[in-house]
Amino acid sequence: MANEILAQAQYGIAWTATVASGAVVGEALKVTGDEAFTRRGAGEKTKGYLATPRDATTGLGVVMLRGRAVKNVKLATTIAAGIDVKAAADVSGNQVVAAFVEGTDAEPLREGWLLTGGANTDTVKMVLY
Repeated sequence: MANEILAQAQYGIAWTATVASGAVVGEALKVTGDEAFTRRGAGEKTKGYLATPRDATTGLGVVMLRGRAVKNVKLATTIAAGIDVKAAADVSGNQVVAAFVEGTDAEPLREGWLLTGGANTDTVKMVLY
């Protein structure tokens, strides 16, 4: 289950998610919570673009995620949605992901970012770079 690909594309992945009001089609978005996005501010990392208008009733819209696949992974520690992650191993040798540390970890270690966050050993959704 940890390596099950949920979606894959070459130029981005269309994903239905909660989008904050005020975002317009084509606008760069950042993650604010589990499968939730809002307009990206200056200096913030773009995690996707709004592909369809947000539904005023449900708050849902289609976001083109920046990545090539979405898969389920287990967490090594508690990590919030939107955080970049790297591969790691738990004490039993099972594959998990840990937070990527800017300026400390080597860039090739960056695997992707979390679409949903969670606590230690939770299974969450990760977008692969």
